[in-house]
Amino acid sequence: MTRGLADAACSFYVSVSCMAAHALLPSGLLSLLAPPRCYACRADLPTEGPSPDWEACLCAPCQEALERLAGACRGCARGLGPHAPDRARCRRCRRSSLGGVRSTTALLRYRGPGRALLRHLKYGNLEALARPLGRELGARCLARNPPRFQARDLVIVPIPLHPWRRWRRGFNQAEAIAEGVAEALERPVVCALKRRRLTRALYGVRPEEREAIVSGAFVTRLIPPGPVLLVDDIRTSGATLRAAARALRREGVRELDAAVVAT
Repeated sequence: MTRGLADAACSFYVSVSCMAAHALLPSGLLSLLAPPRCYACRADLPTEGPSPDWEACLCAPCQEALERLAGACRGCARGLGPHAPDRARCRRCRRSSLGGVRSTTALLRYRGPGRALLRHLKYGNLEALARPLGRELGARCLARNPPRFQARDLVIVPIPLHPWRRWRRGFNQAEAIAEGVAEALERPVVCALKRRRLTRALYGVRPEEREAIVSGAFVTRLIPPGPVLLVDDIRTSGATLRAAARALRREGVRELDAAVVAT
């Protein structure tokens, strides 16, 4: 290993160790041992005035740089500009099938500080970030379509991890986000799906290859009694959401929507 690679590995190890410490140590002692830093740019953060707001993990400039999705495509949730009508679809979604998913709601663009935040959540063992993000995502769903997301028989279904991957990571980030969504919508979380096989990570895989990788990866553990809101952390090509939707539709579920933190 070259010195540059060794330094990078050491820096990553220290970063992850500090993030894990944030979840375990009292805040006063933690501030002395590992002063809080912005998850995106590593700038120092204030040590006083603890806040439950997930944005407190970012410095003020990175909070400003977060790309929140105002006007977004109804199908894939990609940004269309602040003045786009709420039911608008992008050109790609008008040309292709959504796999049975009626609509997708998202909070952020997956780039810049938003990407850094989600990567820390997913790979830095920061489960505590998930529930506040989920609550805000649930509020966003309500703002977009109150009647649909206030249906009394609606259930929240997280995208499952394979058991080996969940054991290795320690938690399922989609399930933790779904708990926050459920709080906002006042609807139950139902783990209706499971992964029957371990699939390779989709990071860096071309969109046209993702469909084949996740095809048939999900099966139903039980059949939800009514409409379903699928929840995941990130939507890129939408292949995972479509594969999960197909598994539910095979069992008769017809009303399916999705919510993700970032796209």
